[in-house]
Amino acid sequence: MAERDLNLRSLVDPSVLDVLRSPERFVITQPLVSDPIGEQIGCLASIQEFFQSDEQIFVLSGPAGTGKSYLIPKIEAMATSRGLDVVVCAPTGQAAKRLRAKGMAAITLHSALYGEPEFSQEPSEERPPTYWFRLRRVSHSRVFIVDESSMIGDGEYTEEERKEAEVLFEDGNLMSDLLRNVLENGTGNRIVFLGDKNQLPPVNGALSQCLDHEFLASKGLKVRHFALSTLHRTSEESKIRRLSSFLSEEGGGRLDRLPHDFLKSGEVENRPSFLDVAKECKDEFSNGSAVAVVATNQQADNFNDLIRSAIYGEIIHRADSDVRVRTADRMVATRGCGFLGMLSGDEFTVESVYDGELEKISGPRNMLPIHLQKIKASIEEYGRKYVFDTYIVNESLTKSRTDKDITRILWVDYVIRMRKANKDATVYLAAETIGEDAFYNALRSTFSYARTCNKAQGGEWPVVIADATEWQAGQAKWGYTAATRAKQRLIVLTRFSEQTTDSTDGENVPTSGSAQAVGSGDEIVQRLVDIGFRATVERDLEHGFQIAISTESDTKNQVYINIYFKKGKPSSPVRTRGTWDSTAEERFALAEADIAKWITEKNKVVIVIPAHLARELERISKKAVQDFDAILSWETTGPFLIRLTLESNGVAAVANFSFGLKTKGLTGEQPIDRADSDLNLLTVLRTLVATKGF
Repeated sequence: MAERDLNLRSLVDPSVLDVLRSPERFVITQPLVSDPIGEQIGCLASIQEFFQSDEQIFVLSGPAGTGKSYLIPKIEAMATSRGLDVVVCAPTGQAAKRLRAKGMAAITLHSALYGEPEFSQEPSEERPPTYWFRLRRVSHSRVFIVDESSMIGDGEYTEEERKEAEVLFEDGNLMSDLLRNVLENGTGNRIVFLGDKNQLPPVNGALSQCLDHEFLASKGLKVRHFALSTLHRTSEESKIRRLSSFLSEEGGGRLDRLPHDFLKSGEVENRPSFLDVAKECKDEFSNGSAVAVVATNQQADNFNDLIRSAIYGEIIHRADSDVRVRTADRMVATRGCGFLGMLSGDEFTVESVYDGELEKISGPRNMLPIHLQKIKASIEEYGRKYVFDTYIVNESLTKSRTDKDITRILWVDYVIRMRKANKDATVYLAAETIGEDAFYNALRSTFSYARTCNKAQGGEWPVVIADATEWQAGQAKWGYTAATRAKQRLIVLTRFSEQTTDSTDGENVPTSGSAQAVGSGDEIVQRLVDIGFRATVERDLEHGFQIAISTESDTKNQVYINIYFKKGKPSSPVRTRGTWDSTAEERFALAEADIAKWITEKNKVVIVIPAHLARELERISKKAVQDFDAILSWETTGPFLIRLTLESNGVAAVANFSFGLKTKGLTGEQPIDRADSDLNLLTVLRTLVATKGF
């Protein structure tokens, strides 16, 4: 085994430590100084009045792109001119970093509120220490400008959490700890909350209480509020701008049911398969300009594997016992490191990987060992890269050990090493010694190419791929938060694939393979809305969709129509059930005739992969990766015809399969359309299809 360097201080250059611990001190750009426009002028006037009054809280809300962050330097200047001490902060390291990139000296809210850690209980050889960050003594004449306030929670530690936690922040109630700064008599402190009510509330919370001025007033606080509504982040005609309005809580839009006009090539796209997207956007994932937003941590793990497979050109299994990070891998910390100043959620990049075997840490005899990999990592601030050495825990990548077990194993290893090196127990159980040990403080991390919506909140990326295949996509706040992370391009993943063909010189020419199957349903919905009805795509049918229709005056009584796809074309509408009065019935009869005429006159052939088949293909795809180290992709090539492609090590097998109206799954194989198809892979492909992948 190579000689160990077990002191973090010797691994990290002091200048890099300064940046890691206090990045706000190194802001080198200037924030935007253009003049405010429109309602922003009124907002600043209201803030001016706020500072001239005895009010304690100012709530500034508005959708993404309305200029909330743009106003922060101006609010800061107003406060400073009145002799107030200003702290710009955000609930997460990611959100604070985004502000610093815009030229503001922003820190995390935790850094603003809490002092240096101390032991809440003395460590012993039996159990690791618990670090307790206590609330700083309340300052005076301070203004806290808090961005992304919708993320601030008000939950307190349970007795079990307090007993088992490695890190404690006072009572665990971040909002209460923050409000204490202004509730203390005579401090003269104020808080400016900025945030978007349409975004997700805190984890395990139902409401964003810091943006609820009525709730804050009920706490005995004097509150003023202002709401922005005009978007400025994107151009007037931007689809992303329009999409944010559609998905807002007020609009009640769903990410998995976007209007048809959104689903065209350009800023907003719809795709049926993430495999294709991972390949197409591998460069953007590699340089950190793209992120996949998903519903669960398990999905994030799966997507990260697929993205890394696309980047490195080989199948990567997270479950491999010897999984290792690679040079240029983009990572995110899942647990903070106090010595480095890194918090959970902070991002870093693997600059290089040290050769040699992984360091094996045995820990207690009744537990499986863990392994540490030494890497050279980097963080980026203000366009500059800061490089440092550290260790990462490989089992945190595979999720093969719980965080609690990892801590226990690392602590036992630390105690054994220190016991051998020191006879005086007080030396090796001192806070400084523990805090600087490279093994005990090894980074726990995962890959950052894909993340849950909660973990993406507060960040922005040029390209965002939002997975709308799970139930969360039907929730307005989830879809809104995911979509508004995109600055330039949004790709929405759905369970369906639709392709349209136009008739040109007697031949069918494919035009798009990325539209949503219910897109034509949305077209019908729009026609109904235009003539005065309320209509929504109620649910997906095996070979079509169902539309629920009601009148504006009577939303309780509904009728339903089904649209089916037969021989590649939509059928006439079929009424199923529902009642309403005779007047509405006459109006609906006209609407029904209009829909039938639209279907008859529609000059495009609609090709649909039914929902059950799309789900089956996803299962087959996962089986291909797990059992054969191969990537399966598919596309529609004609009515009830689908092309499956199986790729492995740069070799591909391609075959066309048909699917029927009533049968489940694929019904038969058509001739191979590529002469270079690998026969062994083709056999695998046929086997996967025959067994339905499971």
